[in-house]
Amino acid sequence: MAPFESAHRTTARRVIQVATLLFCIASPALAYASPATVADATSAAGATGPQVHALRLAVPGYAGLRITSAISPGPSQRRRVKVTYTVTVTVKHRGKKRKKREQRTRFVTETVNSKQEWVVVTGGSGADVLSVTAGRKVGVVATGLLAPGSVPSGQTSLEPTYGSVEVDGHVWVLDYSAVLAPLYAIPPNGHPLEVATLTGDLTDMTAGPDNTIVVSDNAGDLDRCAISKQPRASCSTVPVPTRFDAGPVDAVGQAGGRIWFTDDAGELASFNPSKGSFAGPYGDLSTGAVVSGEASADPGTIAGAPNGELFVAAGEGSDPLFENDLIRVISPSSGTRLGSFSRGLTNVVALTAASDGNIWFVNETNASTGAGTVGVLNTLSGTLRQYKLPTGYRLPRSGVSIDPGPVGSNTVFFTLQTNAGGNAALGEVTGI
Repeated sequence: MAPFESAHRTTARRVIQVATLLFCIASPALAYASPATVADATSAAGATGPQVHALRLAVPGYAGLRITSAISPGPSQRRRVKVTYTVTVTVKHRGKKRKKREQRTRFVTETVNSKQEWVVVTGGSGADVLSVTAGRKVGVVATGLLAPGSVPSGQTSLEPTYGSVEVDGHVWVLDYSAVLAPLYAIPPNGHPLEVATLTGDLTDMTAGPDNTIVVSDNAGDLDRCAISKQPRASCSTVPVPTRFDAGPVDAVGQAGGRIWFTDDAGELASFNPSKGSFAGPYGDLSTGAVVSGEASADPGTIAGAPNGELFVAAGEGSDPLFENDLIRVISPSSGTRLGSFSRGLTNVVALTAASDGNIWFVNETNASTGAGTVGVLNTLSGTLRQYKLPTGYRLPRSGVSIDPGPVGSNTVFFTLQTNAGGNAALGEVTGI
């Protein structure tokens, strides 16, 4: 289930769900040598390769926590360090030149990546930030984030929904579900600072290419928040021209120096912040026609890979379920479709680029039971592989998200909940 199910989503999309994995023939990727294949696997003790685990987010004094869509690496830190290095110099001695080696020192600023994953959970009247290490140790980072606000217009119920990104040494947390949505900057010491307030029915957020945070809005806008070192965030609205969106702006991501976003008609378009210009929309690029449902409206379904390509969850416009049974590969420079992968996919509700250079995703197979898989698309070979969820856990009804673990940990984290009680939990894939 998408982390934020807004009123503009069609009823048909949510009513009918596919109960089991559909093994359909994959479209070969034009940019890769081999076609997509799939192999379902479970995490067996002693097995080699990726292993899937589950971790219930339980700490003393915290009971009945609910997962949100906010999950990101903890903030990086900058520190001044003394570096000793050796240089070769030329000196004169009695009229002759000779070389000698000598040691010198200098101070440099280095970035130290966090060894933790941060996740926002809700319980009682507020929201708190928990940390999880690759060794599966849970701690409390920050407390007292404001409780979710009132129900946006047109919705009859509200799940708490947050988003987060790591930019400029802070984790930035946004309360999507509040009418006046606070944006928090949380430094490594864990003291949250409310730095801005955004308005509207917000849906998704991404780190921009120019030290900004970009948020999509159901009003048909992009909100850009420029970051200063205090930290502070100065936010402004970028209206999306009518021909680039069909009402709301839904999923948002970044690749190739551009912001990419989708709309309610399943169109994919981009915004170049350095030029202030829009391009697209890009629909069914095999025919040139814009097809409804081509690109996903679900938040968290656009990701830029380390190789520079853009990956987007998508569904065929003729699919009456409007499920994301495809992953498209898009050139970030031209918007051209480079390939499509579909074998074994039923509804890709979240994806991310991980430290192994591949695209990891969450594939929902039955929304009513929370059944699904976590999978990986190898960006070099074009092969797909999926893994079952750990026994006793399910995908949350809202707040499905996946994110790479801390740098160097070779892990991926994704949101889960317990079957019994529906308490907050994380899935962890190790050994990627």
